[in-house]
Amino acid sequence: MFESARHSLKALGMSDHQYVTAIHRDTDHLHCHVAANRIHPVTYKVADDAYDISKLHKASREMELKYGWTRTHGCYVINDHHQVVRSYSHQKPMPIEAKKLEYYSDKESFYGYAVRECREEISKILGEKNLYWERLHAVLIRAGLELKKKDRGLAIYDRVHPEQTPLKASSLHPQLTLSKLVPRLGEFESAPRVMEFKNEQWEVTLTNYMVSSHYDDRLHLRDHQARMTRRLERAEAREELKLRYQHDKKKRNALLLTQKIVSELFP
Repeated sequence: MFESARHSLKALGMSDHQYVTAIHRDTDHLHCHVAANRIHPVTYKVADDAYDISKLHKASREMELKYGWTRTHGCYVINDHHQVVRSYSHQKPMPIEAKKLEYYSDKESFYGYAVRECREEISKILGEKNLYWERLHAVLIRAGLELKKKDRGLAIYDRVHPEQTPLKASSLHPQLTLSKLVPRLGEFESAPRVMEFKNEQWEVTLTNYMVSSHYDDRLHLRDHQARMTRRLERAEAREELKLRYQHDKKKRNALLLTQKIVSELFP
């Protein structure tokens, strides 16, 4: 793991920079965090962070190939000849805001959740002849999502948190557009009603599609394969720690302000 950290820093051109690596076991997957000083200790030049995600993806594939680790997807993949090569996909790239959220805060984005829960099944359904609107709606409903019309196109909404910014449907799959679906399925049909929690009780209007999961922006990106109970416990612990920090910070600021006032009144 430490070699992997050094290899990643080298890929970023930061092998001579100061850094600290720490191994964590707080999730189902052993992993490490690296904090590095971007300022070179001798030249004082700032490390270039251009294309850093791409460089890290390539470095990860190289270490997976060297140690026989489970291969993961990214900007680079390992081909059938055991070579690290650039990957190309017909899917649209991740929206920039979703990329920033996952990269800088390690939180799973709404886009990332929708892709993880729905893209594979949506792709399978779109490739079949027996296709109708309700089948598409069913996949999204089970993930706590809903396909709706937005302006002149389609968008995916969070049913649990309506305030969540909707996702452009074609970002999930390039064929999820009105221009491509209407000729196949006819005019757009809204999603059917499902079981919803209202006024402290379940309101049942349609039970064919039970909601089995929903997007939670508190969960860390690396946690999505862990069991839901453990994920929520860690998420709640993080929120509690954050609230404690904010409370202690307010008390400290109040104390400093009091000391300042007293010093001014009684110099």
